[in-house]
Amino acid sequence: MALDEFDKGMELFEEAIKDGDASKDAKALEHMKTGQDYWNHAYRLLAIDNPIPPADGGDGTINTDDLKELDLNAGIDRDSVLLNVSKDGRELIGKWGFYQEDGSPNVSIVLNKDGSYEGYGNGEYPSKDNALIGTWEWNYIQGVITFHHDSKYVNGKKQEPNRKKMPMELQRYNEEGIQLFDLESMTSYKYEKIEDSEMKN
Repeated sequence: MALDEFDKGMELFEEAIKDGDASKDAKALEHMKTGQDYWNHAYRLLAIDNPIPPADGGDGTINTDDLKELDLNAGIDRDSVLLNVSKDGRELIGKWGFYQEDGSPNVSIVLNKDGSYEGYGNGEYPSKDNALIGTWEWNYIQGVITFHHDSKYVNGKKQEPNRKKMPMELQRYNEEGIQLFDLESMTSYKYEKIEDSEMKN
């Protein structure tokens, strides 16, 4: 699939030069980016069981296993995402957050089956007086969850969200929970799965 996308991109680049049509450049670039995503995904799958040189070639002194060890120190385990999260991302559906010192659950985000999403500040769930409301989508090839914020509520008043779109890399998915990395603010978030049975009625 990666090669098909690269071929389409190159054809469009050639047409853009021949026809002098700059709009084809943008379309070509999209195909090249998609091809790169497919290539990166295949590389990550190959590296699950095979220690290979890093994608940028490196200097030959380290391989992907070495890089994974460094990642684990930061809570990153991309193999766990590749092995445990399906193409449709159904495993991500549910309530995610953390536990207070007294053991009570604190919900931070809710990912619903219908693609809707809710985000909450510390201790605000389930009140929507202070919440972000929108949708979420999972890109299996990129390993990225994107949150789309349709509305924001502060003290019950609707406001314009600061960020309409928030792409986050899913860096870990295992029995301990998930780790999300905000690709714009460069901030990491760790969440545990919170079951409905743990929530107070």
